[in-house]
Amino acid sequence: MSYKFIDLFCGIGGFHQAARSSGGKCIFASEIDAEAKRAYETNYNITPYEDITQVYKSKIIRLA
Repeated sequence: MSYKFIDLFCGIGGFHQAARSSGGKCIFASEIDAEAKRAYETNYNITPYEDITQVYKSKIIRLA
Protein backbone atom coordinates (compact mmCIF):
# COMPACT_ATOMS: atom_id res chain seq x y z
CA MET A 1 0.00 0.00 0.00
CA SER A 2 1.33 3.44 -0.90
CA TYR A 3 0.04 6.72 0.51
CA LYS A 4 1.18 10.20 1.57
CA PHE A 5 0.96 11.52 5.11
CA ILE A 6 1.71 14.65 7.12
CA ASP A 7 3.39 14.41 10.51
CA LEU A 8 2.13 17.17 12.82
CA PHE A 9 3.80 17.65 16.21
CA CYS A 10 6.23 15.03 14.92
CA GLY A 11 8.62 14.85 17.86
CA ILE A 12 11.46 12.50 16.93
CA GLY A 13 9.34 10.53 14.48
CA GLY A 14 7.49 7.65 16.11
CA PHE A 15 4.44 8.10 13.89
CA HIS A 16 6.67 8.63 10.85
CA GLN A 17 8.41 5.31 11.48
CA ALA A 18 5.13 3.42 11.75
CA ALA A 19 3.58 5.08 8.69
CA ARG A 20 6.70 4.60 6.57
CA SER A 21 6.95 0.93 7.52
CA SER A 22 3.45 0.41 6.10
CA GLY A 23 4.21 2.13 2.78
CA GLY A 24 3.64 5.80 3.59
CA LYS A 25 5.62 8.77 2.32
CA CYS A 26 5.86 11.87 4.51
CA ILE A 27 5.18 15.07 2.57
CA PHE A 28 5.12 17.54 5.49
CA ALA A 29 6.22 17.60 9.11
CA SER A 30 6.05 20.18 11.88
CA GLU A 31 7.70 20.39 15.28
CA ILE A 32 8.31 23.41 17.50
CA ASP A 33 10.92 21.86 19.82
CA ALA A 34 14.43 22.50 18.45
CA GLU A 35 16.02 19.29 19.80
CA ALA A 36 13.22 17.06 18.51
CA LYS A 37 13.33 18.87 15.18
CA ARG A 38 17.05 18.18 14.87
CA ALA A 39 16.57 14.50 15.71
CA TYR A 40 13.74 14.18 13.18
CA GLU A 41 15.87 15.73 10.46
CA THR A 42 18.75 13.38 11.30
CA ASN A 43 16.47 10.33 11.32
CA TYR A 44 14.43 11.07 8.19
CA ASN A 45 16.28 13.73 6.19
CA ILE A 46 13.22 16.01 6.39
CA THR A 47 13.39 19.41 8.08
CA PRO A 48 10.14 19.96 9.97
CA TYR A 49 8.48 23.34 9.80
CA GLU A 50 8.38 24.99 13.20
CA ASP A 51 5.10 26.42 14.43
CA ILE A 52 2.19 24.74 12.64
CA THR A 53 -0.04 27.72 13.44
CA GLN A 54 2.15 29.82 11.13
CA VAL A 55 1.80 27.51 8.09
CA TYR A 56 -0.97 28.11 5.57
CA LYS A 57 -2.90 24.99 4.61
CA SER A 58 -2.34 25.86 0.94
CA LYS A 59 1.38 25.15 1.48
CA ILE A 60 0.60 21.65 2.70
CA ILE A 61 -1.91 21.02 -0.09
CA ARG A 62 0.65 22.02 -2.74
CA LEU A 63 3.00 19.33 -1.41
CA ALA A 64 0.39 16.64 -1.80
